[in-house]
This record gives sequence, structure tokens and C-alpha cells, in this order.
Amino acid sequence: MRENQKPFVNLPVFVVDDDTSVLHASAAVLRSAGVVNLQMLDDSRELLPALERQAASALLLDLFMPHLSGSKLLPEVVRLYPELPVIVMTAAQDVETAVRSMKEGAFDYLVKPVEESRLVASV
Repeated sequence: MRENQKPFVNLPVFVVDDDTSVLHASAAVLRSAGVVNLQMLDDSRELLPALERQAASALLLDLFMPHLSGSKLLPEVVRLYPELPVIVMTAAQDVETAVRSMKEGAFDYLVKPVEESRLVASV
């Protein structure tokens, strides 16, 4: 990598949530803030294969999804991609879940519905 090259400038932000309305709303907010390179996944089982194919600059991850929960994915993503900031975005408002997520390596913890400015600031 050249000295003046920024490593994550052109890498996408991955957003993983089984609720497509959350995906669309998150995309609209991020795009309006200038974050245009997004990879939206509504099936959590697609995340690890997608990260193998494409590096990411950040990951927004819901904790509670069918098939493969974000709670199970979080420690695995942190282990495999320690440089990737993982932002948990979930409806769980309990302190225990937030603390556990942060201890497992989450960069930030956002409670849905996420205030637009908070989402943009976190990303």
C-alpha cells in the first residue's frame, strides 16, 4: 500500500438485518450522509462468505435474526476480522446485552429505532 493511500476509503459498509425496512431506512440515512458504498444483507448466513470476498470498512449488525443470530456472528467476525469495526444495531435495550456485545468486541451499540445523527456519527 502506498504511503498516502487510505486503506478503507473505498470499502463498503455492510449492513446485516433480517428486517428489510431497517435495511432500506439505514441505506437512505447513510447515503444522504455521503456513505454510498453499502452492502445490504437480509440473511445473516451470507455475511461471512461476503466478507471473504470483499473487505469492509464497517459492519452494522442486528443481534436477533433467524438462522444465524448476530449474537453468534459478533465474536466470530471479531476473531476473523479484528480490524473491522462492528456496530451492533438492535432493539434490545437491556444493559446486559449491551455490555456483553461491547465485551465481545463491538465498536458501538445502537438501539432501534436509531436516531439518524447517531447512526451517521457511529459509522
